[in-house]
Amino acid sequence: MEEKKIVVAVQNPYLDARARQTRMQVNNVTVVIGLAIIGAVGYWLYGLIMSWPTVSAPYKYALAFYFYAIFVPVHSFVDVWDWMMDIHITPFPNLNGLIGLIGMALYSFLTLFVIIPLSLGYILKKLKLTWGNLFALFLAPGFLAIVWYIVASVLGWLFATS
Repeated sequence: MEEKKIVVAVQNPYLDARARQTRMQVNNVTVVIGLAIIGAVGYWLYGLIMSWPTVSAPYKYALAFYFYAIFVPVHSFVDVWDWMMDIHITPFPNLNGLIGLIGMALYSFLTLFVIIPLSLGYILKKLKLTWGNLFALFLAPGFLAIVWYIVASVLGWLFATS
């Protein structure tokens, strides 16, 4: 009969803590770099989407889609906030601010958790789509604009005379 040997590895808690700390530092740096890249791309896309009327024809339509699909609904929160702060229901400015804050919270809750999910659910049910199909439809204008740019660049390079 074979004897089973039990090997117990003695771990150095200092080395484990040091390795864990190094991994955490690397993870933190990765997250910061990733967020910086996402922020830079978002800032660039924001500038591009805001200038959609000045862009040439095929790209104008994709940018207009994203302008009206993203920016206009998000900017409605700013418009509602400004309106809530400008209406003077009472002669007391602090009470008006509190009423505006409560109204904005109510508007945000109803918009984000009631109106948008119900309307998206209705669209999905009516058109018999899945969430993945809806996401693909949302990304389709951007994808088509990228394909158009690549094909136009390749054809421009291919048929260049000089």
